[in-house]
Amino acid sequence: MGSSHESGFHQDEFPTPYWESQIFALPANLDWVSVSCAQLKQTYCYKTIEFSLMAATLQFVFSVRFGLIKLAMKQVHPRLPQVTDRIQLLSKMEFKWHQFNWFSFDPRSFGTCCDTQIDLYIEFGQRYGISPSLYFKKITDFCTHKHLNFIQAVYNPRVCRNIITMVGFGNGVLDIQGGEPGYDYLLPLEDGTYKFVQFPSQSIVWHLTFDWFKENVVCKDQPWICQRHVEFKRRRLSFVQKMDNSSLCIK
Repeated sequence: MGSSHESGFHQDEFPTPYWESQIFALPANLDWVSVSCAQLKQTYCYKTIEFSLMAATLQFVFSVRFGLIKLAMKQVHPRLPQVTDRIQLLSKMEFKWHQFNWFSFDPRSFGTCCDTQIDLYIEFGQRYGISPSLYFKKITDFCTHKHLNFIQAVYNPRVCRNIITMVGFGNGVLDIQGGEPGYDYLLPLEDGTYKFVQFPSQSIVWHLTFDWFKENVVCKDQPWICQRHVEFKRRRLSFVQKMDNSSLCIK
């Protein structure tokens, strides 16, 4: 394996998987997760971020040669678990979990921090070579462009619709668990009893976007997240403009 300097990325910062999803639970009162969430919030509960198995073994490497940008996959050695992983993650999240509705569903610390959160990191982060710092960075990333790639639903025969209990955004193909194929989806707003938004089953990826979800669900409860996103876009635009200006030839 080449050094991190040769590849252009530090292994701890760029173990990009084929599939990665930022997953949110909704207060739908239909399964264990949605029932637990409904006891805590009327909007949403942050569950976790999940990675595919490829997260530990592949990374993408960009290179430039003869003016052309090349993208290649490169085998890397997975990061091994460290005895300090739990403490490192706890130190990062113990004063911030409530800012993201990132609750523990474990009876030992229900509605607070941090048993469920750390257990999920061990299952979906550490075992795939993801460090606590990178896991927390990805958990708190609401600025990067993502698309719908996970749905967990329960079919309701009374309304002939699939009720969404969990939804995820990231990269990779859409993974649908539960529900009945061909039936439209209902996403609960508020407490899952009074208001639903319907999405057509054949085009839900195009309609249920990360931006829509942030604006209509996440930021209803945590408005600072959308405010930070606006600031992020403003800074990115300013940076691009500066780069464009710096590339102009002065005659």
